[in-house]
Amino acid sequence: MELLYSKHRSEIVEFLMAPFYVQKKQIEEAEERSQKAKEILKEALLVEQQLESLFEDMTERLPTYLFGANFSFLHYLYFELLEVGQDPKTLEEACQLIAEVSQETAERALRFALVAISRGEDNQEADLLELLEQTDLKAEEKWEWFQAIRRPLDTIREQLALVSAVAPLYRPFYEQFQRQRTEFVQQFSCEEIFGEYGLYKSVCIEELGYDEIQFFVISPWLVHFSYVCNSHYKIHPAILCVSVDIDKLLLTDQSMDEDLLTATLKIMSDETRYKVMVALTKPHAKSKDIAEQLNITGAAVSFHTQKLINAKLLLFNTNDKTVKFDANKSLLREMIAKLEEDFDL
Repeated sequence: MELLYSKHRSEIVEFLMAPFYVQKKQIEEAEERSQKAKEILKEALLVEQQLESLFEDMTERLPTYLFGANFSFLHYLYFELLEVGQDPKTLEEACQLIAEVSQETAERALRFALVAISRGEDNQEADLLELLEQTDLKAEEKWEWFQAIRRPLDTIREQLALVSAVAPLYRPFYEQFQRQRTEFVQQFSCEEIFGEYGLYKSVCIEELGYDEIQFFVISPWLVHFSYVCNSHYKIHPAILCVSVDIDKLLLTDQSMDEDLLTATLKIMSDETRYKVMVALTKPHAKSKDIAEQLNITGAAVSFHTQKLINAKLLLFNTNDKTVKFDANKSLLREMIAKLEEDFDL
């Protein structure tokens, strides 16, 4: 399997992600990171603080940016451009081409985005509103996507305006880390990530059978690892997007020492997050139902879920189709053993 890296494509993907980053920092709590993770991301954390300060006023002015399942509506429009052979070399050119897409292309991108949010199969018989209803989004989130379905071309223009507002402020920080992105591309290994200790060992990308995968590399403060597999795409059916140093984070020595124990306990100490974790390990668990039971938003469920995955407290279940996640019982047992040893229980 060959990873096809492109600097200009990675840049476009990152800048289309930047408005979501601005929104995200408005609603998220501080990241629970171990000391090992903080050391790995030391430079990136400094940039993160600067970005939060820079965008503090802008977060109140920006409306909701349509983002779900790791990529935005605009990302799927960009993927549509790549699929038909259009390969803009700059963000400005990409935004211009996206602004000129047809209603049909916009609706197809919406379909792929909604399917990704629900993590289901693309039911060609279902229209966009039916696909929207099948997602686990809360009512207020569905309303934003409904507006996009109702007026997709206007929505595209509004979303592109957000990108244009954020881009000039974001660019100096992006350019500051170009060397790190280049070095990361040269040393990144898929085999190590999907090895025995990889976070995504249960969804091995190599098993998908693609000889080539589009490889996007973004800045380390975004802390991102995801891939898109779309059988409807013929030229680029598989896309892998990762942030700089994500391999170091995923492959950090996970021996149960005080650092890992306290970091993991901190993540589990949030009562709501703990309840989300328990609920997600039950058969037929749905984010929408969990959100209603706990009186939180679907976005909050997704936020807690990603925290638990990143901490390796949740593992993807590939054996039972009724259960999406398993608790990492091995990690939990190691935590208990550590407590028993330290306190002579």
